[in-house]
Amino acid sequence: MNSITLENLLLIGKKNSLQNKKKFQRSMPQNSSKISNSSQNILSLMYKQSHVNNAIAFKGIPLPKGFDSIVGYNDIKQDFKEYFINKLDAEKEGQNVKMPNGILFFGTTDDNRKNDLAKALAEETDCNIIKIDHNGNHKQYIKNIFDEAKFARQSYEDNYPRTIILLNDFDRVLDAEQYLKSKLQNLLNGCGDKFKTTLFMTTNLSPTIGDFDSNMPLIAHHRISKRYFVGSE
Repeated sequence: MNSITLENLLLIGKKNSLQNKKKFQRSMPQNSSKISNSSQNILSLMYKQSHVNNAIAFKGIPLPKGFDSIVGYNDIKQDFKEYFINKLDAEKEGQNVKMPNGILFFGTTDDNRKNDLAKALAEETDCNIIKIDHNGNHKQYIKNIFDEAKFARQSYEDNYPRTIILLNDFDRVLDAEQYLKSKLQNLLNGCGDKFKTTLFMTTNLSPTIGDFDSNMPLIAHHRISKRYFVGSE
């Protein structure tokens, strides 16, 4: 099989990545002079990566996963390794560790950056990954989360890995009836231990830590102790 150079991959993917280019352009402020060099570099790398990903998909080569699937955010990646992955490794060695119930990815950007980062971090582990979308029905949404958590516990008891449940745009559930939010709060009080499950939640909301604790008890610090702000680097 002929070797495939990065240049060839970029050429193959160029035609399929025009939409990505427009997407990145829309994500930039109108006054581009306000964008830091770091932000410009990240956006440039993300756009170049989209070329490569399109080309790789076109050639039938598996796309990168985990940390390799998203550029930048090295501080978050390192912190996640220490906070989550190292705990997984310690648990496999028989140590008694307390795994987190939930991790929140928040920020005001309207693109898929938070969702992509949450997915990339999850893929870096050897956990089962389940994605649950909100279909507009709060009751069904929360039932689906509980059903997957129960299945995760059974899988773990059958010697399968822990589970990560991805919940994109999690803030949609904040206007659910209180009894439904109370059920979810109870789950978040101990799903890491009881159900061997960690919820990865993303939101476009970007309040302060104090606002989280006082106005949004569902995602208060004692339930979700790790929060990552996801901006444009």
